[in-house]
Amino acid sequence: MAGETNTLAGLIQMNDLNLADIDVTDLLEEAPLLQVLNAVTASNGTQHKYEKVTIAPGVAFRDPNTGIVNTAGKRTLVSVDLKLMDAGFDRDKAIAMGYKAGSASYMAKEAIASLKTAFSGAEKQLINGTDADASGNSGFADALGSIGDKVISAGGAVADVQTSVYLIRSGDDDVSAVMGNEGDITMSEMFDNFLVTNQTTGAGYDTFRMAILGWMGVQMGSVQSAVRLANLDATATLTDDLLSDAIAKFPAGKAPSYLVMNRQSLKQLQQSRTATNPTGAPAPFPSEAFGIPIVVTDSIVSTEAIVA
Repeated sequence: MAGETNTLAGLIQMNDLNLADIDVTDLLEEAPLLQVLNAVTASNGTQHKYEKVTIAPGVAFRDPNTGIVNTAGKRTLVSVDLKLMDAGFDRDKAIAMGYKAGSASYMAKEAIASLKTAFSGAEKQLINGTDADASGNSGFADALGSIGDKVISAGGAVADVQTSVYLIRSGDDDVSAVMGNEGDITMSEMFDNFLVTNQTTGAGYDTFRMAILGWMGVQMGSVQSAVRLANLDATATLTDDLLSDAIAKFPAGKAPSYLVMNRQSLKQLQQSRTATNPTGAPAPFPSEAFGIPIVVTDSIVSTEAIVA
């Protein structure tokens, strides 16, 4: 299985014979942030606990023989209840049995498609939180939900056409994707099922079914792990100056690992650089800003409400 051991590609374990040798990186094609984001297993099954620093310890100089009072640092225990990701599916037995490579191969192919969709959905949940699915885990938008020390407004003022850029520091003590049950994605063998399509008459058809289940969540890290640049729209556009303001929210020596944005924001950033390009030629689509890699994902929507 390809992938770094500290990312989902190196962490996830498939327990199905037909998918045991699959490259998980392929399943993350539509989840570019999950491809690179640090990943950890839950500390206890389907619940994850970690400590975050909320107050740094006090340190001061003193004169000899003169005492001082150094305030103690404070750590807060955070408990995250992971949410069940269900990618199970039914397929008509007539179609599966007519597949040239056999029913098992057909269902394995369909399982790969379902998992790709599941990880794409998991990334949307990771970023948008309960705005994506109220039954899913919380995410960046939940943790950084209002203007404050870690949320900057770009000034967009038109309702429901806003978008955001997230600056995140990825790592074991910072932002991480969390997988429950040691990273296992539980997959059943295909089994016979009767799919009811009419609750009144009981009409339906025979299917093969596969159950695919996994537990997921997000660790937000400390108060220094993430910043949100919100309220970006067609008039309040993304620029390097705004990114600089957001990066300045991080302490020295702890710069963000990634700038996460959608294609609209990437376009705006490119166009802002085109306007200042000394050659007069259009600037290329940027891959970084201030040395920090840009991750472009369709999981960030351009229909956000105004963040106040």
